[in-house]
Amino acid sequence: MKKSFLAKKLTEVAVFLMVLFLGLAILFLSISRASLRATMLDEKENELRKIPVKIVIRRVNQPSEIFFYKLPEVRTLPTSPWYGIKEIRDFLWLYLSQEGEEKIKVGLLLADKKASEARVLLAFGKEDEAIRAMTEALNKLEKVEQDWQKMDKKNFNKKGLAVDIYLAGLAYETEIKKVNRPELVDKVEYKKIVESLREWNEKQEEKKY
Repeated sequence: MKKSFLAKKLTEVAVFLMVLFLGLAILFLSISRASLRATMLDEKENELRKIPVKIVIRRVNQPSEIFFYKLPEVRTLPTSPWYGIKEIRDFLWLYLSQEGEEKIKVGLLLADKKASEARVLLAFGKEDEAIRAMTEALNKLEKVEQDWQKMDKKNFNKKGLAVDIYLAGLAYETEIKKVNRPELVDKVEYKKIVESLREWNEKQEEKKY
């Protein structure tokens, strides 16, 4: 009798927890959907990107070109205990975004946010975390470029997005190269991400969007 009663209670608790988890998941999904719409509206109105990065492009026997690419501000860093929730939200943003131009713009925004995280982490002396963040930024940017290449570009601004992707890579390289601490510059991981960014940007230049 006692076992039957205990089994019944455990079943009730399990059902309650499942319903609670499902409810929280639906709530989080709804919040993520709403925040995505608000974020893309702010992105359209240039409200997100507050950090200008000066980019100087030098070519042989040609005058230098100067561009400014703006990175978005970030509030939650990988060192925060709430960072996992932000990562889930970012995943949902990509999942919920519409195929095509919006998904590419969301992907680029998330890549830029990773680069901004690296920038802030470097300022705080969190060098290993910064290198990891910039590596993730480049990985996300590569995925964005791959998705862009696959898209039917008749219905949106092909050239504008291509330029943004190209300048983003240059901005990442510019930011990571601002470091002048010998103990970081000599790290194998640091050299690897700098070289990866250099190679990426050279390839984008060769493609001549």
